[in-house]
Amino acid sequence: MRRLEMAELILTQADKGQFFEVQRDDVILIRLPENPTTGYLWAIDEINGAVLELEDSDFVPASNAGIGGGGERIFRLSAKSTGTSHVELKMKREWEADVPPIERYDFTTWVE
Repeated sequence: MRRLEMAELILTQADKGQFFEVQRDDVILIRLPENPTTGYLWAIDEINGAVLELEDSDFVPASNAGIGGGGERIFRLSAKSTGTSHVELKMKREWEADVPPIERYDFTTWVE
């Protein structure tokens, strides 16, 4: 039996380190808190590009945030082929090449 529509999996900080199973063409949204005015931004550090494809990365300010306020970084990944992918993100300042990230986030997914 073939599914007629794709599913959407939404991950937050609470899902760090977890394992998830998805189907081809499903979408994975990763929503992590971020405040770009500090210079610290989330970026993908590791992904199996043969299995998952980054479609978009966008910052959405919190509805009550003023100037310089925080919000969420939202990564949109699509499951494009069968296999396993470990996904790791890092939060760091881009210009501090020799400084380790202040935070990491990871999960593993199996695409069926």
